[in-house]
Formats: sequence, C-alpha cells, structure tokens
Amino acid sequence: MVVVEIDNTWLVLGVAPGRVNKLYAMNKPSADATNATAQNNPLVEEFATQLNQSMKKENA
Repeated sequence: MVVVEIDNTWLVLGVAPGRVNKLYAMNKPSADATNATAQNNPLVEEFATQLNQSMKKENA
C-alpha cells in the first residue's frame, strides 16, 4: 500500500506487480487537523475505518 497526495487529496493505493488499485480517497486534512493527536480525531478515525474495510475486502 502507498499513500499519494494529489491536489490536496490523499489516495491510498494497493500496489502489486502489473496492478494498481485505488482503495480509498479523502481530502487532505487542514494543518490544524494534522497537528492534532490521532485520538478522538474524526478524520483519523474515518480513514482508519475505511482502510481496514478495504483491506478486509482485498483479503476476502
């Protein structure tokens, strides 16, 4: 997996030989949000939830 930033959007990509899949996309958090702790941060929690769901789908 890799995270790529394009035009204030973060993309989580699954990368394998000969194949790239978009797993999740979200807007880049503001500087205030990135300075906050991960605990109780809705952006971090949302990202973690979506990433876990995507990983479960790929491994099913």
